[in-house]
Amino acid sequence: MKYKKIEKLLNVSETEMSSDNSVISEKIENFFNIINVDDEQRIDEIKLKALETYKELLDSGFSCDPKHASNFLEVAAKMLEIALDAEKTKIRRKIENKRIKLEEEKLKLMQKKIELEERNQGNYLEVNESGIYVDRNELLKKLLDK
Repeated sequence: MKYKKIEKLLNVSETEMSSDNSVISEKIENFFNIINVDDEQRIDEIKLKALETYKELLDSGFSCDPKHASNFLEVAAKMLEIALDAEKTKIRRKIENKRIKLEEEKLKLMQKKIELEERNQGNYLEVNESGIYVDRNELLKKLLDK
């Protein structure tokens, strides 16, 4: 009930929200990928339009009277600046997305490390369907202590 907006946005039910986190995280990631693609397309459009306008103004500046050329060239320089800023923004976003993914991977690895450390602190036996796994060093310590 309290997650209605999220449920509508991601198109998931309340039972999915409470049961399986992997499904939710996958849908969130897909949602943000769609947003990033749309933003990148808009940034590319801005950059291309600015470069196109820059070329037109540059041609106009060189073909007109020299006393008026500075106005055209000044605006052309601004258009080039806009194109560069758009490209910088796109690159920054890509870097930020990569950094976020690396942070997520780092967090997952830290969680696995903590789980392994907790498992190895007291329990040197692990029972699975395929058999029993024993830490050799812990087994030797237990045998030598007895």
